[in-house]
Amino acid sequence: MILGNNYLLTILFCMCWACLTFVNTQQSLTVNLYISQHEGSDSNSGNSTTSPFQTIAKASQWIQTYKNSLSQTLIKNVTIYVNIDDGRYFFNASTSIVKPSKFNDRSSPVYWKPWRENGEVIFSGAVPLPSYLWKTFDSNDEDSYSMLPQSSRGHVKMLNLTQAGFSSSQIVALKRAGYSIGGTTSGNELFFRGKVQTVARYPNKTPQGEDQYLKILSTDAEYMVRLNSTGSPNRMNWPLEKYPFVFSYFYYDWADELAPLSKLYSNGTVQLQFKPSLGIQKGQRIYVANFLSELDMPGEYIILDDVIFFWPPSEITANDDVMISVSEHLIVSLANGQLFSNLKFEMCRGVGLVANTLTAIEISHCTFSNIGNRGISMTNCDDYCKINYNTFYEIGQGGLSISAGSRTTLTSWNALVMGNTIFNYSRIGKTYRPAISVQGVGITCRNNEIYNGDHVAIMWGGNNHDLSYNKIHNVCKSSQDSSAIYSGRDWTQRGNLIRYNYIYNVKGMGDLGATCIYLDDMFSSVTMYGNILVDCYRGLLIGGGRDNVVFGNVFVNNTQAIYADDRGLTWANTVEINTNLLKVPFNTSKIWIDSYPTLPNILNDEPNTPKGNNVTFNVFVGKTSNSIFNNFKKYSTYSNNTAEMTDSIFVNFAAGNFTVLESYLSLLLGVQIPIDQIGVKLDQVINSNSSNNSIPSTISSAKYSNSSSFYYTTTKLFLYETYSK
Repeated sequence: MILGNNYLLTILFCMCWACLTFVNTQQSLTVNLYISQHEGSDSNSGNSTTSPFQTIAKASQWIQTYKNSLSQTLIKNVTIYVNIDDGRYFFNASTSIVKPSKFNDRSSPVYWKPWRENGEVIFSGAVPLPSYLWKTFDSNDEDSYSMLPQSSRGHVKMLNLTQAGFSSSQIVALKRAGYSIGGTTSGNELFFRGKVQTVARYPNKTPQGEDQYLKILSTDAEYMVRLNSTGSPNRMNWPLEKYPFVFSYFYYDWADELAPLSKLYSNGTVQLQFKPSLGIQKGQRIYVANFLSELDMPGEYIILDDVIFFWPPSEITANDDVMISVSEHLIVSLANGQLFSNLKFEMCRGVGLVANTLTAIEISHCTFSNIGNRGISMTNCDDYCKINYNTFYEIGQGGLSISAGSRTTLTSWNALVMGNTIFNYSRIGKTYRPAISVQGVGITCRNNEIYNGDHVAIMWGGNNHDLSYNKIHNVCKSSQDSSAIYSGRDWTQRGNLIRYNYIYNVKGMGDLGATCIYLDDMFSSVTMYGNILVDCYRGLLIGGGRDNVVFGNVFVNNTQAIYADDRGLTWANTVEINTNLLKVPFNTSKIWIDSYPTLPNILNDEPNTPKGNNVTFNVFVGKTSNSIFNNFKKYSTYSNNTAEMTDSIFVNFAAGNFTVLESYLSLLLGVQIPIDQIGVKLDQVINSNSSNNSIPSTISSAKYSNSSSFYYTTTKLFLYETYSK
């Protein structure tokens, strides 16, 4: 049979229409999974409240298998809600959110959240140690009983972890830690009714939980250190200690170390296994730790091999009164498009949640506590990473770290850290373990509150960041020459904003104290305005850097408001800053040359001089001093700053309302401090194009883009004639 042309055309048309219809009817799927610690089973289907899974790992595996089974021709995207029942979920080891080969992007997200509204879901890396496992430590149990102080006998309990079923891999000894070691997982930690306990030490902590110290009396080349330990009635037993440590700021009060010992002597002399990275100095603070002979008060413990010795604060009754951290991390996400909300992460030795080199990760309204390293580690975020409205406390070595963007191309990847509350975040590593660590390009870090820290609050590096509307107080408590907001040693970290932050009660220790905002060792550069810096040792330190623009800030009752020096011409070591310069295409990339026009020629422009800074139109309230070096004034602009103002410039100083009366705004170049917008604001919506993200209109020649990060391309600030007279 011969078919006519019209008939063939009709068939062809129908086939094409079917194809078009098929393409246009791709489905978007929504799936609900359920997990219950007590009612679930990993052999269940997981797809209903009556047949839930039991573990996070099973749900993750199911999601991977399910996404891989879907047709990308038929399915456009899939959204999965993992609903988790109330309860504590115990992790003996890190649990991975595994990566599917399909639908692994922002358009196919997975939401991990409580099953019930206002539910309490706890991810715990600790194992309970029930009361029946403990027995009283007495002379019948151990040869080392004689090591125990007389006052402790009859109070100290002991537990053999091996006999309780722990494997050798789950028993992790106390570890070396500190400034030069970097972030590490901790050894096993002990918790009593949710509170971290103290490794036995001398001297003891104060009743308020503050550290107390001995002093280093002398030292020698063999790492021998003599301590003023005559106050310890137990020091005759020190040479018998099995795994002794000391904690000290061995040379500087900004560099700590928890260090193992190789020898001890009853006269208070100890020998370190390793030389501290910066040396040892007479007079520095030190205490001994992990000493059975110093287990002399409730809440102290020590783990020797596989045996715990513990003086509980009160009777052990409930099965979960005492818990020991075992898991390294809690959650390690290997998949994109993961959103975690309203969950609690606790009691692991490493990091609560790890998400590295991923896209579309959001962590919101979660709690991180009693963790050995840090709460969140999010590195090399590809795009759309958010850490919002979380709470962090009793963290060992810093609250959260995030890196995002490409410094090579100056590309920003939509990273946001907002509305987090972080306190007590340096239990183990005392220095350079910030509440928030920011690295990369274009990260917005705003409306966070940080307090009760031993050292830095926000430590940052990179380009075009926006650090704003943060409330920081009572940090740098046990360090000196430290700061609340810190960066340093780089000419290339430009385009950054530090604005509208309220920083107060940052005193530090010793003669050098602490600084609110510290631009260390020739750092270049930031634009800093609208900050209110109150009751601090020092408000701002510019350590010989270039092209920093500082205006419209209010310094209140600080010992010193501004210190600006010329260290690049005198004592500063410039090796690191020159090395950092060569890590980026500062003079070959068009985007770099256009964004930072004073940078490409820096090596031919007296690079070690403090050029191009502009410190103008700032106000100093109360009696304070400034230290502005002559070379800083020679190469930069320091003018139109107003000293010795009274607190009458504010609407209500006594009530903490630092809104500046309109009649004084000309002293600040028109910059008003939005005190009511600073700190955690739960109802806040961030609009990157809002006027709040705009540079004050009184600055007429700074070229910028009106977004949350913008780039200054001028080295000096040209001010309206009205305010320059």
